[in-house]
Amino acid sequence: MRRARTLLLVDLSYQTYRACAGYPNLMSAEREPTGGLFGFMTLLAKTINDTEADHVVICQDRRPYRRSELYPQYKMLRKDNEDKELKEKVNAALVQVLGMCKVVGLPVLGVDGFESDDIVGHFVHTQRGRFGTIYAASNDSDLYQLFWCPWFKVYRKSGMENVMDAVALKRETGLEPAQFVLAAALMGTHNDVEGIKGVGIKTACKAVRDGGMLRMYREQHRELIERNERLVRLPYEGFPRETALPSMGKFRVRDLYRYCARYDINVTGQMINAFEKVAP
Repeated sequence: MRRARTLLLVDLSYQTYRACAGYPNLMSAEREPTGGLFGFMTLLAKTINDTEADHVVICQDRRPYRRSELYPQYKMLRKDNEDKELKEKVNAALVQVLGMCKVVGLPVLGVDGFESDDIVGHFVHTQRGRFGTIYAASNDSDLYQLFWCPWFKVYRKSGMENVMDAVALKRETGLEPAQFVLAAALMGTHNDVEGIKGVGIKTACKAVRDGGMLRMYREQHRELIERNERLVRLPYEGFPRETALPSMGKFRVRDLYRYCARYDINVTGQMINAFEKVAP
């Protein structure tokens, strides 16, 4: 019997930041930072092998965000507080990673005004019938609202023991996926979306399950809650429904060796094994 197909959606920004932070001192002979590229390839290969994905899409944020029209402060605090040295390494790594994706045949998809999470949300809605399992390689909890789809999972950090799904969400928070949007609206999000002052994860989860407590918050903070629910929901309003799942390109091992040689990076067997799995 043929194994059900598996789709892997990779958050480009998150994985590149993670790679740069994990390999901060790796450089080429020309003193060019290369830890982001090596780390991204290493993490991606492990994720493909762990999830047994046979179709991969690299999901890219595209500024300016549509959400900023509703909430101008969206992601602004994060921008002001970012590590400048790390940011420079990430910018250099993004160029290298995008080049690697082209060589390997990994499609990169960005939609103007939207984020990688919106792309994930769109494909969970439109592709759930084509794939047995859909994974998102991301650390963004906003994706938990998509667990209404029983075949969707979030591959956090590294290793299958860290995978989040509807069962894990219920165990950790006591919430159903639909309730998670409301909880996030009450407490605010990591994207600099302001929540109700003094409301953290425990209080938000309690309020969602407590009708009286929730009514009190809605009476006192209705506009804030309704605004935040719009900001959190995936995909965000206006996402183009016609966005199609991009096809995989052709992977040739020698091309990857040549590309990585520019940066003095050794291609590992794990990388080759993983990329061959997703080659058409």
